[in-house]
Amino acid sequence: MEHAGQDQPADPPIQGGPPADGADAAPANGATAQIIGLWADPSAPDFAYFERVEQYTDDFWRPGAQFRGWFDRLDTRNVLEIACGKGRHSERAAALCGQLLISDTSTTALEHAAERLRDQPHVRSVLSPDGMTLPVAEDGTFSAVFSYDAMVHFESDCVASYLGEIARLLEPGGLALLHHSNYSAQPATPVTDAPGWRNYMSLGLLEHLASRRGLAVVEQEAFDWVVPQSDALSLLRRVQ
Repeated sequence: MEHAGQDQPADPPIQGGPPADGADAAPANGATAQIIGLWADPSAPDFAYFERVEQYTDDFWRPGAQFRGWFDRLDTRNVLEIACGKGRHSERAAALCGQLLISDTSTTALEHAAERLRDQPHVRSVLSPDGMTLPVAEDGTFSAVFSYDAMVHFESDCVASYLGEIARLLEPGGLALLHHSNYSAQPATPVTDAPGWRNYMSLGLLEHLASRRGLAVVEQEAFDWVVPQSDALSLLRRVQ
């Protein structure tokens, strides 16, 4: 999720990038398909979000920032980013990683990220067309996974699915840093009617879902964003 510009990058995607001529959002069911559609391409309802939030990127990455402090706890030899959008966080992370694989559900957004990172040979990309899984065969090889400013919108079953993928892809003892929703006041409300489009999730539910997939909580912290305690960071470790 991150100017719904009309220009497309002239160069091909970075190594391992999204398939050429792929649909921006592959068929998916129910609420997750609707969420994917919000940011699928320049005609989507909130694609301009990516441009609007560029000005806030430093708030995540400046020295002393909460998000930067948590990121610095990761082993960044080989990192996977989930839901990279147009690459605003990928660009910052790339400078700190030995290898970086970025993923998103939107071909258009991923192409923008590829163009942005075209001079970074250690960065690859992969499309996650269903918004639930990652077509990556490198089981047990990533030292860390992170996702910023995206999972706050995900359906709980989508979060659960990605947690399974994270457990599959992390090396034993590897860490995952996830920025997710902690908004549980309106469990039946559509995400677009919730404050800041925060989907139903909590620290406890995240821990429960993670534990069932071989991930243990190292630390969690809830904090204010759109409403008090609406957001959270969870640091998870793949158990041996």
